[in-house]
Amino acid sequence: MNKKLSLFQIILLGVMVVIIVAGVIVFAAQKSKNQQVSAPVKIWGTLPAEAIAQFQEEMNSLEKNSVNIIYQEFDEGVFEQELIEALASDTAPDAVFLTDDTLLKHENKLFLIGYDYYTQKQFKDNFIEASEVLLREDGLLGFPIAINPLVLYWNRTILNNEGITASPKYWDDFLSLVPRIVKKDSKGNISRSAVAFGEYDNIKSAKDILLSLIQQAGNNVIFRDPVKKKYYSALSDQFGFTLRPADTALNFYAQFSNPTKDVYSWNKAMPNSEEAFIAGDLAFYFGFADERRQLLQKNPNLNFDVSVLPQSRSSIANSTIGKMQFAAILSRSQNISNAFTTLVKITSPEAIKILSNVLQIAPVRRDIDENFSSLSYMDVFRRSALISKIFLDPDREETDNIFKKMIESVVSGFQNVSAAVDRASAELLTLFE
Repeated sequence: MNKKLSLFQIILLGVMVVIIVAGVIVFAAQKSKNQQVSAPVKIWGTLPAEAIAQFQEEMNSLEKNSVNIIYQEFDEGVFEQELIEALASDTAPDAVFLTDDTLLKHENKLFLIGYDYYTQKQFKDNFIEASEVLLREDGLLGFPIAINPLVLYWNRTILNNEGITASPKYWDDFLSLVPRIVKKDSKGNISRSAVAFGEYDNIKSAKDILLSLIQQAGNNVIFRDPVKKKYYSALSDQFGFTLRPADTALNFYAQFSNPTKDVYSWNKAMPNSEEAFIAGDLAFYFGFADERRQLLQKNPNLNFDVSVLPQSRSSIANSTIGKMQFAAILSRSQNISNAFTTLVKITSPEAIKILSNVLQIAPVRRDIDENFSSLSYMDVFRRSALISKIFLDPDREETDNIFKKMIESVVSGFQNVSAAVDRASAELLTLFE
Protein backbone atom coordinates (compact mmCIF):
# COMPACT_ATOMS: atom_id res chain seq x y z
CA MET A 1 0.00 0.00 0.00
CA ASN A 2 1.44 3.36 -1.03
CA LYS A 3 1.80 5.50 2.13
CA LYS A 4 2.73 8.64 0.24
CA LEU A 5 0.02 11.26 -0.03
CA SER A 6 -0.92 12.70 -3.35
CA LEU A 7 -0.93 16.45 -3.92
CA PHE A 8 -4.75 16.41 -3.92
CA GLN A 9 -4.85 14.62 -0.55
CA ILE A 10 -2.38 17.09 0.96
CA ILE A 11 -4.47 20.04 -0.23
CA LEU A 12 -7.72 18.41 1.01
CA LEU A 13 -6.17 17.70 4.40
CA GLY A 14 -4.97 21.27 4.69
CA VAL A 15 -8.39 22.66 3.91
CA MET A 16 -9.97 20.39 6.53
CA VAL A 17 -7.47 21.54 9.16
CA VAL A 18 -8.23 25.19 8.38
CA ILE A 19 -11.97 24.55 8.63
CA ILE A 20 -11.60 22.76 11.97
CA VAL A 21 -9.38 25.48 13.45
CA ALA A 22 -11.75 28.19 12.23
CA GLY A 23 -14.69 26.33 13.74
CA VAL A 24 -12.96 26.08 17.08
CA ILE A 25 -12.19 29.80 17.04
CA VAL A 26 -15.79 30.70 16.16
CA PHE A 27 -17.16 28.36 18.84
CA ALA A 28 -14.79 29.77 21.46
CA ALA A 29 -15.67 33.34 20.51
CA GLN A 30 -19.38 32.58 20.61
CA LYS A 31 -19.05 30.85 23.97
CA SER A 32 -17.09 33.78 25.32
CA LYS A 33 -19.76 36.17 24.04
CA ASN A 34 -22.55 34.16 25.68
CA GLN A 35 -20.71 34.04 28.98
CA GLN A 36 -19.84 37.72 28.95
CA VAL A 37 -21.56 39.54 31.79
CA SER A 38 -23.00 42.93 30.92
CA ALA A 39 -21.73 45.96 32.81
CA PRO A 40 -23.28 46.10 36.28
CA VAL A 41 -26.09 48.55 36.89
CA LYS A 42 -25.54 50.77 39.92
CA ILE A 43 -28.69 51.29 41.99
CA TRP A 44 -29.26 53.33 45.14
CA GLY A 45 -32.20 53.04 47.50
CA THR A 46 -33.49 52.65 51.04
CA LEU A 47 -34.47 49.00 50.85
CA PRO A 48 -32.28 46.75 53.06
CA ALA A 49 -29.05 45.79 51.30
CA GLU A 50 -29.26 42.31 52.82
CA ALA A 51 -32.66 41.76 51.21
CA ILE A 52 -31.48 42.95 47.80
CA ALA A 53 -28.40 40.70 48.03
CA GLN A 54 -30.61 37.71 48.83
CA PHE A 55 -32.95 38.63 45.98
CA GLN A 56 -30.05 38.87 43.50
CA GLU A 57 -28.60 35.56 44.66
CA GLU A 58 -31.91 33.73 44.25
CA MET A 59 -32.51 35.30 40.84
CA ASN A 60 -29.08 34.24 39.59
CA SER A 61 -29.58 30.73 40.92
CA LEU A 62 -32.58 30.45 38.59
CA GLU A 63 -30.76 31.91 35.62
CA LYS A 64 -27.02 32.45 35.78
CA ASN A 65 -25.93 36.09 35.55
CA SER A 66 -29.50 37.22 34.86
CA VAL A 67 -29.23 40.10 37.35
CA ASN A 68 -26.03 42.08 37.66
CA ILE A 69 -26.49 45.07 39.94
CA ILE A 70 -24.40 46.93 42.48
CA TYR A 71 -26.78 48.13 45.17
CA GLN A 72 -26.09 50.71 47.87
CA GLU A 73 -28.45 51.20 50.80
CA PHE A 74 -29.03 54.62 52.36
CA ASP A 75 -30.88 55.73 55.46
CA GLU A 76 -34.16 57.45 54.56
CA GLY A 77 -33.03 60.60 56.31
CA VAL A 78 -30.02 61.16 54.06
CA PHE A 79 -30.90 59.41 50.81
CA GLU A 80 -32.38 62.38 48.95
CA GLN A 81 -29.53 64.71 49.87
CA GLU A 82 -26.94 62.12 48.89
CA LEU A 83 -28.66 61.69 45.53
CA ILE A 84 -28.79 65.44 44.86
CA GLU A 85 -25.10 65.81 45.71
CA ALA A 86 -24.15 62.84 43.55
CA LEU A 87 -26.02 64.28 40.57
CA ALA A 88 -24.23 67.60 41.04
CA SER A 89 -20.82 65.92 41.13
CA ASP A 90 -21.56 63.46 38.29
CA THR A 91 -21.20 60.43 40.58
CA ALA A 92 -24.84 59.35 40.65
CA PRO A 93 -25.92 55.74 40.04
CA ASP A 94 -27.69 54.48 36.92
CA ALA A 95 -31.01 53.88 38.68
CA VAL A 96 -32.74 54.41 42.00
CA PHE A 97 -35.38 52.75 44.15
CA LEU A 98 -37.62 55.68 45.08
CA THR A 99 -40.63 55.85 47.38
CA ASP A 100 -43.93 57.34 46.29
CA ASP A 101 -43.52 60.30 48.64
CA THR A 102 -40.35 61.34 46.79
CA LEU A 103 -41.75 60.94 43.27
CA LEU A 104 -42.96 64.52 42.78
CA LYS A 105 -39.72 66.05 44.04
CA HIS A 106 -37.49 63.97 41.78
CA GLU A 107 -39.66 63.37 38.72
CA ASN A 108 -37.58 65.83 36.66
CA LYS A 109 -34.44 63.75 37.32
CA LEU A 110 -35.87 60.54 35.85
CA PHE A 111 -35.55 59.09 32.37
CA LEU A 112 -38.97 58.73 30.75
CA ILE A 113 -39.32 55.27 29.17
CA GLY A 114 -41.24 55.61 25.93
CA TYR A 115 -44.23 53.41 25.21
CA ASP A 116 -42.40 52.08 22.14
CA TYR A 117 -40.23 50.11 24.55
CA TYR A 118 -42.85 49.18 27.13
CA THR A 119 -46.46 49.80 26.18
CA GLN A 120 -49.07 51.29 28.48
CA LYS A 121 -51.22 48.20 28.01
CA GLN A 122 -48.34 45.95 29.05
CA PHE A 123 -47.86 48.03 32.16
CA LYS A 124 -51.54 48.02 33.16
CA ASP A 125 -51.86 44.30 32.47
CA ASN A 126 -48.75 43.46 34.49
CA PHE A 127 -48.90 45.73 37.53
CA ILE A 128 -51.46 46.65 40.19
CA GLU A 129 -53.54 49.79 39.71
CA ALA A 130 -51.68 51.80 42.36
CA SER A 131 -48.58 51.76 40.16
CA GLU A 132 -50.34 53.79 37.47
CA VAL A 133 -49.11 56.96 39.21
CA LEU A 134 -45.94 56.24 37.19
CA LEU A 135 -47.69 56.62 33.83
CA ARG A 136 -47.39 59.80 31.81
CA GLU A 137 -48.85 60.87 28.47
CA ASP A 138 -45.80 59.74 26.47
CA GLY A 139 -44.08 57.20 28.68
CA LEU A 140 -43.52 55.78 32.14
CA LEU A 141 -41.27 56.97 34.95
CA GLY A 142 -40.30 53.53 36.17
CA PHE A 143 -41.52 50.16 37.39
CA PRO A 144 -43.07 49.26 40.76
CA ILE A 145 -41.10 46.79 42.85
CA ALA A 146 -42.89 46.75 46.21
CA ILE A 147 -46.23 47.82 47.70
CA ASN A 148 -46.82 48.27 51.41
CA PRO A 149 -50.56 48.68 52.16
CA LEU A 150 -52.15 49.93 55.37
CA VAL A 151 -53.90 47.05 57.14
CA LEU A 152 -55.68 46.33 60.41
CA TYR A 153 -53.90 44.36 63.15
CA TRP A 154 -56.11 43.09 65.94
CA ASN A 155 -55.60 41.44 69.30
CA ARG A 156 -57.23 37.99 69.16
CA THR A 157 -57.21 37.52 72.93
CA ILE A 158 -59.14 40.73 73.59
CA LEU A 159 -61.76 39.98 70.93
CA ASN A 160 -62.12 36.37 72.08
CA ASN A 161 -62.63 37.43 75.70
CA GLU A 162 -65.34 39.91 74.68
CA GLY A 163 -67.13 37.35 72.49
CA ILE A 164 -66.31 39.19 69.28
CA THR A 165 -65.91 36.60 66.56
CA ALA A 166 -64.21 38.61 63.81
CA SER A 167 -62.47 41.89 63.09
CA PRO A 168 -64.76 44.65 61.79
CA LYS A 169 -65.20 44.92 58.02
CA TYR A 170 -66.81 48.37 58.09
CA TRP A 171 -65.97 51.55 59.96
CA ASP A 172 -69.39 51.94 61.54
CA ASP A 173 -68.88 48.58 63.28
CA PHE A 174 -66.42 50.33 65.60
CA LEU A 175 -69.23 52.47 66.99
CA SER A 176 -70.77 49.41 68.64
CA LEU A 177 -67.52 47.55 69.41
CA VAL A 178 -65.64 50.31 71.23
CA PRO A 179 -67.91 50.48 74.32
CA ARG A 180 -67.59 46.69 74.69
CA ILE A 181 -63.78 46.77 74.60
CA VAL A 182 -62.68 49.95 76.39
CA LYS A 183 -61.83 49.54 80.08
CA LYS A 184 -61.75 52.51 82.47
CA ASP A 185 -60.92 52.93 86.14
CA SER A 186 -63.10 54.71 88.70
CA LYS A 187 -61.71 58.08 87.64
CA GLY A 188 -62.49 57.49 83.97
CA ASN A 189 -58.89 56.84 82.94
CA ILE A 190 -58.58 54.41 80.06
CA SER A 191 -56.63 51.26 80.95
CA ARG A 192 -57.50 49.30 77.79
CA SER A 193 -58.33 50.96 74.50
CA ALA A 194 -60.23 49.75 71.48
CA VAL A 195 -58.85 51.98 68.74
CA ALA A 196 -56.21 54.72 68.60
CA PHE A 197 -58.01 57.50 66.71
CA GLY A 198 -58.48 61.21 67.30
CA GLU A 199 -54.96 62.39 68.05
CA TYR A 200 -51.78 62.78 66.01
CA ASP A 201 -48.49 62.66 67.94
CA ASN A 202 -49.09 59.36 69.74
CA ILE A 203 -50.76 57.59 66.83
CA LYS A 204 -48.36 55.95 64.41
CA SER A 205 -49.41 56.54 60.77
CA ALA A 206 -52.11 59.05 61.81
CA LYS A 207 -51.83 60.91 58.49
CA ASP A 208 -52.12 57.69 56.49
CA ILE A 209 -55.14 56.53 58.48
CA LEU A 210 -56.94 59.82 57.86
CA LEU A 211 -55.94 59.77 54.17
CA SER A 212 -57.49 56.31 53.85
CA LEU A 213 -60.72 57.56 55.40
CA ILE A 214 -60.76 60.56 53.05
CA GLN A 215 -60.10 58.38 50.01
CA GLN A 216 -62.84 55.95 50.97
CA ALA A 217 -65.22 58.88 51.38
CA GLY A 218 -64.54 59.84 47.76
CA ASN A 219 -61.50 62.14 47.58
CA ASN A 220 -57.97 61.15 46.46
CA VAL A 221 -56.71 64.58 47.67
CA ILE A 222 -53.88 65.03 45.12
CA PHE A 223 -54.65 65.10 41.41
CA ARG A 224 -52.57 65.64 38.26
CA ASP A 225 -53.77 67.79 35.39
CA PRO A 226 -52.62 65.89 32.25
CA VAL A 227 -52.96 68.98 30.05
CA LYS A 228 -51.03 71.43 32.22
CA LYS A 229 -48.89 68.56 33.57
CA LYS A 230 -49.22 70.00 37.06
CA TYR A 231 -50.45 68.69 40.39
CA TYR A 232 -53.03 70.27 42.69
CA SER A 233 -54.83 69.62 45.96
CA ALA A 234 -58.55 68.87 46.08
CA LEU A 235 -58.82 68.30 49.83
CA SER A 236 -61.67 70.80 50.25
CA ASP A 237 -63.59 69.77 47.09
CA GLN A 238 -67.15 68.46 47.45
CA PHE A 239 -67.21 66.03 44.49
CA GLY A 240 -71.02 66.15 44.38
CA PHE A 241 -71.49 64.74 47.88
CA THR A 242 -73.83 66.28 50.45
CA LEU A 243 -70.88 66.58 52.84
CA ARG A 244 -67.31 67.05 51.72
CA PRO A 245 -65.40 63.71 51.94
CA ALA A 246 -62.61 65.30 53.99
CA ASP A 247 -65.13 66.72 56.48
CA THR A 248 -66.83 63.34 56.85
CA ALA A 249 -63.52 61.54 57.40
CA LEU A 250 -62.10 64.05 59.88
CA ASN A 251 -65.31 64.14 61.90
CA PHE A 252 -65.33 60.33 62.16
CA TYR A 253 -61.67 60.19 63.14
CA ALA A 254 -61.84 62.94 65.78
CA GLN A 255 -64.82 61.56 67.74
CA PHE A 256 -62.78 58.72 69.29
CA SER A 257 -60.81 61.21 71.42
CA ASN A 258 -63.87 63.10 72.64
CA PRO A 259 -64.59 62.20 76.31
CA THR A 260 -68.28 63.06 75.89
CA LYS A 261 -68.78 60.39 73.20
CA ASP A 262 -69.67 56.73 73.77
CA VAL A 263 -66.79 55.80 71.46
CA TYR A 264 -64.17 57.64 73.52
CA SER A 265 -61.10 55.42 73.28
CA TRP A 266 -57.93 57.51 73.07
CA ASN A 267 -56.30 60.71 74.32
CA LYS A 268 -52.98 62.52 74.06
CA ALA A 269 -51.81 61.28 77.49
CA MET A 270 -51.75 57.70 76.28
CA PRO A 271 -48.61 55.93 74.98
CA ASN A 272 -47.72 55.51 71.34
CA SER A 273 -50.33 53.36 69.57
CA GLU A 274 -47.76 50.76 68.48
CA GLU A 275 -46.43 50.44 72.04
CA ALA A 276 -49.96 50.04 73.41
CA PHE A 277 -50.75 47.28 70.92
CA ILE A 278 -47.51 45.42 71.63
CA ALA A 279 -48.27 45.63 75.37
CA GLY A 280 -51.72 44.11 74.80
CA ASP A 281 -53.56 47.28 75.84
CA LEU A 282 -54.99 48.17 72.41
CA ALA A 283 -57.45 45.97 70.53
CA PHE A 284 -57.05 47.40 67.02
CA TYR A 285 -53.86 48.80 65.55
CA PHE A 286 -53.61 50.34 62.09
CA GLY A 287 -50.20 49.78 60.55
CA PHE A 288 -48.49 48.82 57.32
CA ALA A 289 -47.86 45.32 56.04
CA ASP A 290 -44.13 45.48 56.70
CA GLU A 291 -44.79 46.12 60.41
CA ARG A 292 -45.95 42.55 61.04
CA ARG A 293 -42.39 41.25 61.39
CA GLN A 294 -41.52 44.08 63.80
CA LEU A 295 -44.57 43.40 65.97
CA LEU A 296 -43.56 39.75 66.29
CA GLN A 297 -39.99 40.64 67.15
CA LYS A 298 -41.02 43.11 69.84
CA ASN A 299 -43.51 40.72 71.48
CA PRO A 300 -43.34 37.09 70.29
CA ASN A 301 -46.15 36.18 72.68
CA LEU A 302 -48.64 38.71 71.31
CA ASN A 303 -51.70 36.86 69.99
CA PHE A 304 -52.75 38.93 66.98
CA ASP A 305 -54.01 38.63 63.44
CA VAL A 306 -54.32 40.92 60.43
CA SER A 307 -57.23 41.94 58.18
CA VAL A 308 -57.90 44.19 55.22
CA LEU A 309 -58.54 47.79 56.28
CA PRO A 310 -62.24 48.35 57.19
CA GLN A 311 -64.29 50.04 54.47
CA SER A 312 -67.12 52.52 54.19
CA ARG A 313 -70.48 50.89 53.42
CA SER A 314 -71.23 53.67 50.95
CA SER A 315 -67.97 53.38 48.98
CA ILE A 316 -68.26 52.23 45.38
CA ALA A 317 -64.78 50.72 45.43
CA ASN A 318 -62.72 49.43 48.35
CA SER A 319 -59.42 51.16 49.06
CA THR A 320 -56.55 51.59 51.46
CA ILE A 321 -53.50 53.82 51.45
CA GLY A 322 -50.34 52.18 50.13
CA LYS A 323 -46.66 53.04 50.16
CA MET A 324 -44.81 52.09 47.00
CA GLN A 325 -41.18 51.52 46.08
CA PHE A 326 -40.40 51.83 42.39
CA ALA A 327 -37.31 51.46 40.22
CA ALA A 328 -36.42 54.34 37.91
CA ILE A 329 -33.54 55.23 35.60
CA LEU A 330 -31.81 58.54 36.16
CA SER A 331 -31.83 60.69 33.03
CA ARG A 332 -28.11 61.44 33.40
CA SER A 333 -27.12 57.77 33.44
CA GLN A 334 -24.51 56.70 30.86
CA ASN A 335 -25.89 53.16 31.00
CA ILE A 336 -29.55 53.70 30.11
CA SER A 337 -30.03 50.74 27.74
CA ASN A 338 -28.51 48.26 30.17
CA ALA A 339 -30.39 49.85 33.08
CA PHE A 340 -33.70 49.47 31.23
CA THR A 341 -33.02 45.79 30.50
CA THR A 342 -32.12 45.24 34.14
CA LEU A 343 -35.25 46.96 35.48
CA VAL A 344 -37.45 44.89 33.20
CA LYS A 345 -35.70 41.77 34.49
CA ILE A 346 -36.00 42.61 38.19
CA THR A 347 -39.71 43.37 37.80
CA SER A 348 -40.51 40.17 35.89
CA PRO A 349 -43.00 37.74 37.47
CA GLU A 350 -40.20 35.46 38.71
CA ALA A 351 -38.28 38.37 40.21
CA ILE A 352 -41.26 40.00 41.93
CA LYS A 353 -42.29 36.68 43.44
CA ILE A 354 -38.81 36.26 44.93
CA LEU A 355 -38.65 39.86 46.17
CA SER A 356 -42.10 39.62 47.76
CA ASN A 357 -41.06 36.52 49.68
CA VAL A 358 -37.79 38.12 50.78
CA LEU A 359 -39.54 41.28 52.03
CA GLN A 360 -42.66 39.39 53.21
CA ILE A 361 -45.02 41.78 51.45
CA ALA A 362 -47.50 41.48 48.62
CA PRO A 363 -46.39 41.33 44.97
CA VAL A 364 -46.91 44.37 42.75
CA ARG A 365 -47.68 42.26 39.69
CA ARG A 366 -51.14 41.07 38.70
CA ASP A 367 -49.96 38.00 36.80
CA ILE A 368 -48.55 36.11 39.78
CA ASP A 369 -50.59 33.12 40.89
CA GLU A 370 -52.91 34.23 43.69
CA ASN A 371 -51.88 31.12 45.61
CA PHE A 372 -48.18 32.04 45.49
CA SER A 373 -48.10 31.82 49.28
CA SER A 374 -50.01 29.58 51.70
CA LEU A 375 -49.60 32.10 54.54
CA SER A 376 -52.88 33.70 55.58
CA TYR A 377 -51.36 37.12 56.21
CA MET A 378 -49.88 37.17 52.70
CA ASP A 379 -53.39 36.70 51.30
CA VAL A 380 -54.50 39.78 53.29
CA PHE A 381 -51.51 41.75 52.02
CA ARG A 382 -52.23 40.71 48.43
CA ARG A 383 -55.91 41.72 48.61
CA SER A 384 -54.88 44.99 50.24
CA ALA A 385 -52.30 45.63 47.52
CA LEU A 386 -54.95 45.31 44.82
CA ILE A 387 -57.06 48.08 46.41
CA SER A 388 -54.15 50.32 47.42
CA LYS A 389 -54.09 53.98 46.42
CA ILE A 390 -51.06 56.23 46.48
CA PHE A 391 -50.95 59.68 48.07
CA LEU A 392 -48.60 61.73 45.89
CA ASP A 393 -46.96 63.60 48.71
CA PRO A 394 -45.38 66.90 47.58
CA ASP A 395 -43.33 67.19 50.77
CA ARG A 396 -43.62 64.62 53.54
CA GLU A 397 -42.52 66.88 56.42
CA GLU A 398 -44.76 69.74 55.31
CA THR A 399 -47.85 67.56 54.84
CA ASP A 400 -47.20 65.83 58.17
CA ASN A 401 -47.40 69.25 59.81
CA ILE A 402 -50.51 70.25 57.84
CA PHE A 403 -52.42 67.11 58.85
CA LYS A 404 -51.22 67.41 62.44
CA LYS A 405 -52.60 70.95 62.71
CA MET A 406 -55.85 69.95 61.01
CA ILE A 407 -56.49 67.12 63.48
CA GLU A 408 -55.36 68.94 66.62
CA SER A 409 -57.30 72.12 65.84
CA VAL A 410 -60.53 70.09 65.75
CA VAL A 411 -59.79 67.94 68.80
CA SER A 412 -58.82 71.00 70.86
CA GLY A 413 -61.94 72.89 69.77
CA PHE A 414 -59.89 75.65 68.17
CA GLN A 415 -61.65 75.16 64.82
CA ASN A 416 -64.66 73.26 63.55
CA VAL A 417 -64.14 70.48 61.01
CA SER A 418 -65.03 72.59 57.98
CA ALA A 419 -62.66 75.43 58.90
CA ALA A 420 -59.83 73.00 59.66
CA VAL A 421 -60.21 71.31 56.27
CA ASP A 422 -60.30 74.66 54.47
CA ARG A 423 -57.09 75.78 56.13
CA ALA A 424 -55.32 72.46 55.42
CA SER A 425 -56.42 72.57 51.78
CA ALA A 426 -55.08 76.11 51.34
CA GLU A 427 -51.75 75.07 52.89
CA LEU A 428 -51.51 72.04 50.59
CA LEU A 429 -52.11 74.24 47.56
CA THR A 430 -49.10 76.40 48.41
CA LEU A 431 -46.85 73.34 48.14
CA PHE A 432 -47.60 73.16 44.39
CA GLU A 433 -47.06 76.82 43.62
